[in-house]
Amino acid sequence: MSVLYSTGPVENMNGDGSLDPSFTLDKLFYTLVVNILNNNERKSTGIIIEVYDVDGLKTRVGRYKGEVEEQYGHTSELEVSELNRFEIQIELRKDDVLVSVTGKNALGEIIRELPLTRIKS
Repeated sequence: MSVLYSTGPVENMNGDGSLDPSFTLDKLFYTLVVNILNNNERKSTGIIIEVYDVDGLKTRVGRYKGEVEEQYGHTSELEVSELNRFEIQIELRKDDVLVSVTGKNALGEIIRELPLTRIKS
């Protein structure tokens, strides 16, 4: 059974393509850090992380496919600085896995944790 999580659409700029006045460079998402922890004691889990540009027609712009061994973690850092609006989807082969997505600015400072919605199991 696979499980699919999504950030949903995330704004990195104003809808008209201009910078939001409150979005100074220290508040714009530059990279996203996806952390995955496989809590299963006996089995590894397959993972697929996909980045979508959702400014207009939804287009996949990045993909990572891999395996996380039992009782191990995995971290991927994804650049989103060129995307006005984006979505991250994370597919897992097992459901006893913890996932988080954290946004960082260009200085490497954490901006905020992005909420994830489980959209398929």
